[in-house]
Amino acid sequence: MFLLAENGVCDSDLGSLVELLEVIDHHIARIDDEVTRSSDPDGLGLCDRMEAVVGLGFVACQQYINATYPQLVPNKAQAIRHPPTLPGGQSAIELINAAANFWKHRDEWPRPNGKDEERTRAVIDEVTSSAADYVMVNVLYELVRPHPLRFAPVVDLLTRWRDLLIAAPTSGHAQSATSAT
Repeated sequence: MFLLAENGVCDSDLGSLVELLEVIDHHIARIDDEVTRSSDPDGLGLCDRMEAVVGLGFVACQQYINATYPQLVPNKAQAIRHPPTLPGGQSAIELINAAANFWKHRDEWPRPNGKDEERTRAVIDEVTSSAADYVMVNVLYELVRPHPLRFAPVVDLLTRWRDLLIAAPTSGHAQSATSAT
């Protein structure tokens, strides 16, 4: 939940997300160091560990999205398609949401799953193949490049997204700190 005040936004959900992503970024850095020193990072399972840590980071980001959008717009589809956009024009938030869904449900998808799977894969396929190895790492790379593979730049995207939704003339759901009860 967040509150609008005259001097900005008080966003406790974002603060919690930042703390969690700092831990995740620390693990990413540690695994990255191990990969650099290893002669066979894939064979040692380091790439799979990285994929798991990054997948959890996307799920944490999705939880922030889910906690934030209802205060600003009536439906999630509208919220996740809102800017900021990536260089190719895709909504960064839609990609984060799709990555989280992919991570959570990918093991269910060897069986046909229908529209949810198709939609998720289509969003991911705009930046990397959803059939590739290490989809989560590839998606994070596309979101943060040219920065190192970390979630700190994703926090900036989420903050911009929230602020753009607050400023959007159609939002109207946010309450100011002075009018919140």
